[in-house]
Amino acid sequence: MDVLLMKKLIAASILVSLSSAASADEQETLDMSDPTAVYSSLGISVDTREDLDVNGGFAWGVNQLLIETKGGGDSVSLTYARMTEGSGLYAETTFNKDLRSVNAGYITTFSLAESMKLYPVIMGGYINDEVSDDVTPIMSTGFYFRYNFGSGFHLGVDPFYTIGTDSFDSFVVDTFLGYQYKSHRFRVGIDEDKEVSLEYKIAFF
Repeated sequence: MDVLLMKKLIAASILVSLSSAASADEQETLDMSDPTAVYSSLGISVDTREDLDVNGGFAWGVNQLLIETKGGGDSVSLTYARMTEGSGLYAETTFNKDLRSVNAGYITTFSLAESMKLYPVIMGGYINDEVSDDVTPIMSTGFYFRYNFGSGFHLGVDPFYTIGTDSFDSFVVDTFLGYQYKSHRFRVGIDEDKEVSLEYKIAFF
């Protein structure tokens, strides 16, 4: 065999091995429960309302675009995020045939303990009633709380309060138990209306 060709094959083999090792390391270190983590993904969820929804994330560098359906496909949400070292800016819009909302926000990370983190969030935007064409400015604040038990298990509590003009206010909270195995994550949650949901998501690198 030609010596130059042999060297090229050896170099290619080394690159493939290093790439595989890096991918394996990334899978081991990625925390899919972290709301500031940037990665590509596909997911599906179902709840006790019998709503079936899907979501997909597309990541490049420190940027991520998340597309997801809500309410069994009654509405669609688009979220763009730019995250760096646990903090970042993002903008989201949710729309259906009657309403459209637009929000922009900032999130950061506080480590409360080795296995416990808090991610406070503040957002501002508006809700537009497509039927009456009324626009309601809103402001939201809340946080994501995460506690990692180890062995892939984690607990999450996500309360958010929103106020707006014309005495508009809203409170939502999502509480869940999750489990991550390599690039796969399962979670079962319950919301403020006591509706239970089950979600599966796979991450891509």
